[in-house]
Amino acid sequence: MNNNKRRAHDISKTSPHKPLIVIFEELDLTWTEEEMETAIKLYNIGFNIIDMARLLRPVLDSTDGQCEVILLIQYLIYIGKIDKRRGES
Repeated sequence: MNNNKRRAHDISKTSPHKPLIVIFEELDLTWTEEEMETAIKLYNIGFNIIDMARLLRPVLDSTDGQCEVILLIQYLIYIGKIDKRRGES
C-alpha cells in the first residue's frame, strides 16, 4: 500500500466532523510468531478457515475465531508470507 496515500487519508480523520466507527475492536488481532508460523503451515497444506480457527483459537466462539483467522490470512497475504489460493479473488 502506498504509505503517502494512506497518511493523507488518515489526516482527514484527525478532526472528524462525524463520529468514527472502529471495526473489529472486540476481536483479538494479536498473534505470536509461533501462531503465525502454524497458520502459514496450515494454510499452505490446505486447511479451511473453520478448521484453522478450531486449532488456532480453540477457546473462542467459532465466529470470532474464524474472523480472527480470516484477518490473519489477509494480513499474511498482504505482507507476502502466503499466496492467495487458486479461485480466490
